[in-house]
Amino acid sequence: MRLVLTGFFFEAVFAMADKDKPATNFDNSLFVYNHSNKYLSRTNDTRMIRPKAIFILLVVFFGFFSSPADAQVNLKTGYNISFLSNPGFDQLITRYNQSQSYQTNFHRLRWMHGFEMGLRLKDDIHAVELTYQAAFQGLKGVGLVGVEEYTDRLKLGIHSLALGYQASDKVFGAGVDLQYQLYKVRFLPGISSTSFKDLQSIIGLKFYLMATLRGRKGVDMALQPYYVLPFKSYDLGPVSQFLQIEPSPPNHRWNRFGLTILFYNGQK
Repeated sequence: MRLVLTGFFFEAVFAMADKDKPATNFDNSLFVYNHSNKYLSRTNDTRMIRPKAIFILLVVFFGFFSSPADAQVNLKTGYNISFLSNPGFDQLITRYNQSQSYQTNFHRLRWMHGFEMGLRLKDDIHAVELTYQAAFQGLKGVGLVGVEEYTDRLKLGIHSLALGYQASDKVFGAGVDLQYQLYKVRFLPGISSTSFKDLQSIIGLKFYLMATLRGRKGVDMALQPYYVLPFKSYDLGPVSQFLQIEPSPPNHRWNRFGLTILFYNGQK
């Protein structure tokens, strides 16, 4: 299934990027229609209908944005770091530390980091981007059972898939992304086999500025300070219940300030 998806993706990208074959919007729509039918016919798994439909809509969006004769397709990859303050989550950590006899307590969640990758379709100063961004952090509490040391671990991750608009000249720019965020919280106890995992999905916006440093051999570096604003709060109820913290601390949005260092390839 992944091979089929990857194949279709690159067929679409290379077809839209082919300068030697200028195409109209009608040609774009015909290309998308034909390849979408071929892609959808390769499996009868109804569980894949929704993901595939979303993917096809994204391809259609890129296909109609601009004629391939005018637009440039760029790949991007990089590293991001973000900072946050969440009083409800801090209260959860503090109360759990107080309920344990740790030698080293869990620290508060103050920052996260991870990688970013995606695709940009740029026409003059305008561009649309499809982006995957990940942010991770691991916290640990260390205690003793007799003379034996154990470590409890709390692993947090935010996975974001975004579709965004960007306006930029050769140096400065700004943009906004609409993000589908998947929050993942795992607790791995050191002296028990009972672990915990909670997944929650939240829609949010990411606003950013951009400064581009022109590079050699077709690779530029971009610095993007950003702010992420989720549309709703993360529900601490499930993790509070597992850790036996009652009543559950108040819920808060995981607003984050951050910086991304990106590398774009190809013509700009």
